[in-house]
Amino acid sequence: MMQHFDLRETTLNDGDVSIRPCDEYDAATLGKWFSDDGIDRWQLRTVDEFTIWPFMIALDGTDAGFLQTWRMTNGTAGLEIFISPDYRRRGIAARVLRLMARHLREALRWEKVTIEPHSDDAPAIACFTKAGFEDRGVRRDDGDHTHIILEWP
Repeated sequence: MMQHFDLRETTLNDGDVSIRPCDEYDAATLGKWFSDDGIDRWQLRTVDEFTIWPFMIALDGTDAGFLQTWRMTNGTAGLEIFISPDYRRRGIAARVLRLMARHLREALRWEKVTIEPHSDDAPAIACFTKAGFEDRGVRRDDGDHTHIILEWP
């Protein structure tokens, strides 16, 4: 069940970096970035208690990455990000995460926004910390990896 709010019209900008909702025209780009696992990442999805909104990230109008914003019916929310290899190490991920996290907290009043890197992924943890997410000591084990749950302040 989709929740009572909708992010499908959400477009955000920070200078040369922008975030826009995915559409069917993004399927080919996403297919190049992700293995064919049967998920139509460009579509709004509801999986169990999660609603997942997909976004394309652009730098100067060129597709540079992918962002998913998800929220559970209990109010817990999170972000997942992918930056194309050609666009990594330019600060795009930190800018996008700050932009979306602020929007979710300040404009939409979401109470808890998280991101969950693997505990052994030091570059991701550094990026997410640089973006402003904080380690509050919470961990989650999914059977394959231990995740650090970083929270937007």
